[in-house]
Order: sequence, then structure tokens, then C-alpha cells
Amino acid sequence: MIQDPVFVDENRSKDPFCWEIVLEDNDFAIIQTFYHDGSSAKMRRRLKFGCRLWFYRHCNGLFAFYKSNKLYLRNLTNGVVIHIPTVRKRKPSHIERFEFGFDSSSKKYKVLVWMEDEATDYCLSDVHIRTLEKDSSWRPIKETPPLRNLGVQPQVNVNGTLFWFDADGARIISFDLADETFRITKLPGEIKLEDLNIMHSVFEFEESLALVELPNTENDQERCHFEIINLWILKDVVSHQWISMLKNTIIPLEGTNLHDYYLYEVNGPEADFSARNGEILIAAADGNHQYIFLYSFLNGQFKRIRITGLDILHIIVKNHVKNYVNIEEFGERIHFYSR
Repeated sequence: MIQDPVFVDENRSKDPFCWEIVLEDNDFAIIQTFYHDGSSAKMRRRLKFGCRLWFYRHCNGLFAFYKSNKLYLRNLTNGVVIHIPTVRKRKPSHIERFEFGFDSSSKKYKVLVWMEDEATDYCLSDVHIRTLEKDSSWRPIKETPPLRNLGVQPQVNVNGTLFWFDADGARIISFDLADETFRITKLPGEIKLEDLNIMHSVFEFEESLALVELPNTENDQERCHFEIINLWILKDVVSHQWISMLKNTIIPLEGTNLHDYYLYEVNGPEADFSARNGEILIAAADGNHQYIFLYSFLNGQFKRIRITGLDILHIIVKNHVKNYVNIEEFGERIHFYSR
């Protein structure tokens, strides 16, 4: 479907791009509107969080994050913030982790929390889930496979399922928010896990999990371009069915400062992958300039959008969705944030 010009033209949104630009290791995010010709709107919303965003999750315009070891949820549309009490007090060696997503079958938001214990090599324990609705409570997940260090694995929420890329275990770990069950899926057979010059990322594409393989710029300083070595789409979690979408695709950096940044900096810019309307979005920054590359499957070409005035090394781009859900039913409202 995404390679059918008629289908794409009839179903592609004609609205301007509206993105949330999250600045890692900072205390705010930006909502910015861009037009299809690459120009940006003058209006820009700056959202303060009052803490560095070291661990956060995003879903449908709702933003969950930790502040002072407490879990909060913010509606980016109206600025309302609530505190979500978690299950219990942790031991000194425990690290609390969480995931947040939308269960498309029940039309409810859910939060998954667990503990990782330094004393047991960060093995998962005390896994609980809560449906965000009035008077709801935490429920234990009784059947949990032996997992460890899940909180630091590349992660994405796709159409009601949480996915983690586990390179050490050569697998995809998933958690279905509908039946609240963990599953394990094998990786594509041709994936390169042993090559230190290759890194991997996961993102959502057309309501499916996308897995991308690209050069590790930290270990390969001779490259002066981004490259998608492989891009696969997971079509079936249970049968481990993957479809190859791209191979050896170069992302041109001519006309950007990223080219020189690759050649002379020890740590090259990291790319953040996402998608919108059948196009792949690749965001990259070098501290002075920020860019978003749009790749179209229709013509195999890239469009480049430049962002100015952020002065940041690494940006995360999320599609902004206005959401009018009343999150005050899910927890205690907090008033220490300014919009």
C-alpha cells in the first residue's frame, strides 16, 4: 500500500507536520509546526518539566516521566500534570522502571512498572500493571520470563504492544497491553549482531515494529553520511515473520554541517528514527544545527527540514497529537509546572 501512489495521495494527511521535539538531558520540550515545503511556523510552544528528562515515555500527546523518583504524567495539550503513585517502596539496590502505552482494544492507557535489582544483575521482579481509569489499582503480572536490564534496551510502543530490542539475547521482547502477556520473537536471520561498527534502532512504522541497522559512528569515523544498511518490518510476533523494506540506502548530508561533524568529532551525531504518513523521519543534530530528513518509499528520495535555535546535540522527534483526555481521574494533580 505504501508504494501505491494513488493510495498514498488519497490517504496522506495534508495538514502541516506538528512535532514534539524532545531535548535529551534538558528540562523542556518544544512543540513546533512545519509545512510540507520544509519551512517552519513562527509559533513555537516551549514546555517546561522542571527536571532533566533522563527517563520518559510518550504516547498520543501524553508524556510520562520521572522526577525525584516519582512518576508523573503530563497532557501536552492542556498542560495538566498528575502524580501516579507506584506499587511500593524500593530497596536501596532496586531501580524502578516503567513503560506507558495505549491499549487499542480497550481504548485505555496503561502503565507497566517493575524493579531491576543491582544485586541480581538487574533481573526483573515485582512486575505490575495499572489501567489508567478512575479508582483503578495495580495488578501483578504473574508470568514473567527471566529478563534483565530491560529498562535500558531500545524500546518502542506500537499499536498497543511494547517492544524492546535485546541484542544480547538476539531477540525482540514484547508485552501486549491487551492480554498483558510477555512474548519473545526471533530477529531477522541476516541481522549483524557481532559487528561493533553496526548499531540498531527500533521505531513504529504504519502500526508495525520497524528495526533499522545502521553504522555506529563512534566506531567508524571514516563515514561522512548516514546510511540505512537494513530496515525490516515485523509482520507477525508469534511466527517471527519479518519483511525487508530497505537495504544500503544513503542519507545525503550535502549542504549540512553534519558532514564535517562526522569527520572531526569523536562522537558523531546520533539519528532518531520515527515515521509519519508512510514516510520515515530521521532527526539529527550537531549542536549548532538540527535536521529532519523525510524518506519517501514512493520515489526513494529524501527531503530535508532544518530547525534553528535549539543548540542541542541530540533531539528526539515525536508526532504531536492533541489529546483532551481528562488525566485528573488517574491521579493527583500537581501544580508546580508552568506552560
